[in-house]
Amino acid sequence: MWRPTRLYSQNFEDLYLWRIFKEKEKGYYIDVGAWQAEKDSVTKIFYDQGWHGINVEPCINEYQELEKCRPRDLNLQVALSDHSRTGTLYTYGESGLHSLSQLAETSIQEEFRFQKKSQEVQITTLSELISKYCTEKIDFLKIDVEGEEANVIKGAQLNALPDSIKPKIILLEANRANSIISSSQRARYHEYLLSDGYVHLFDDGLNDYFCLKNEYSFLAPKMLPPNVFDGFPICYEVFSQHENLSLLLKQSTELLSVEQARLAELLSVEQARLAELLSVEQARLAEEKEAHQFKLNRLREKEKESDELRSLNDQIIEKNNILNLKVQSLEQSLQEIAKELESFQKKNQMERLERIQIERELTFYYHEISKLDDKVNWWRRINILQNEHIQASSKVARKLMALMSRVSS
Repeated sequence: MWRPTRLYSQNFEDLYLWRIFKEKEKGYYIDVGAWQAEKDSVTKIFYDQGWHGINVEPCINEYQELEKCRPRDLNLQVALSDHSRTGTLYTYGESGLHSLSQLAETSIQEEFRFQKKSQEVQITTLSELISKYCTEKIDFLKIDVEGEEANVIKGAQLNALPDSIKPKIILLEANRANSIISSSQRARYHEYLLSDGYVHLFDDGLNDYFCLKNEYSFLAPKMLPPNVFDGFPICYEVFSQHENLSLLLKQSTELLSVEQARLAELLSVEQARLAELLSVEQARLAEEKEAHQFKLNRLREKEKESDELRSLNDQIIEKNNILNLKVQSLEQSLQEIAKELESFQKKNQMERLERIQIERELTFYYHEISKLDDKVNWWRRINILQNEHIQASSKVARKLMALMSRVSS
């Protein structure tokens, strides 16, 4: 037999379930509307013992807490009803109240009434959830869904479940939110459960407990109010602890009053001392203020001079910018002149090469002309010789003619 070190549930639900399952070291549960992993948790003591199961919680913050604190469990961020669909979930701050139907304002704590929000959630059925994820016997099923209990039971189709999986114990919240008045869903889920083979086992003032018919005679004697035989501190121990805490609180209040009086006296003395120090400090600060004012005036004068220097500096910068622009313009002009000079040098070099070529050609022509002059001179000599020969020939001819005429005569 195992025993938890403490209880966590809101209304001793985990105590009643522990009485039933204290001989079972390991088991399986389904918690619909699990809310938080520890506070008001029906399954916390079973998880600590080594049990595991499914936690159904549509609110994101609580779901994330379950994911963090219950790694051995399967945690699902969905809502349950009698058929699958997408629907609207209404939440009310940290009140722990969230439902697929809007709750009456009188059911909500005053501080949470103006924290109402709505969000879209995926809705499935308990039957689909069990067929998809459950492969072992469900020891107990807890449902707390603020008015949707009957629809969740209807969607569970418990009569279709095999005995190897069917929950042994089912507990459902029976009252309206924050009220002792029975929920409007109570008669409906009673009818569904009775037709599914369950009998009403116990009413703890907040929840209805159902069990399989064949388990009733064994379990009914266990469903007693919390008592000393459970081995948990209740009644006398709790009240004694409360009285001890009250006495400690009273003593602490008296000590606090004495301490407050002592502190008030010390405060008065300290205030007088601080007032004197404040006066001295104020005088010192006045002197420092005067000195600082003098320095401030000097700084302002320097600042004025600095402004003038900045103005001159700006003028210098402006002139410097103008000079830079002129320098840039001159540099551009020099670059253009350099380009023109380079072009001129290339052109001059080409002209020089052409001149050399012309000089070479002239030299050649001069040489040829010289040759021609020689030839002309030679021809001139030949002409002179020819003329002289012709003249001589003429003389000879004349002499021959004269001679021939003498001979003939």
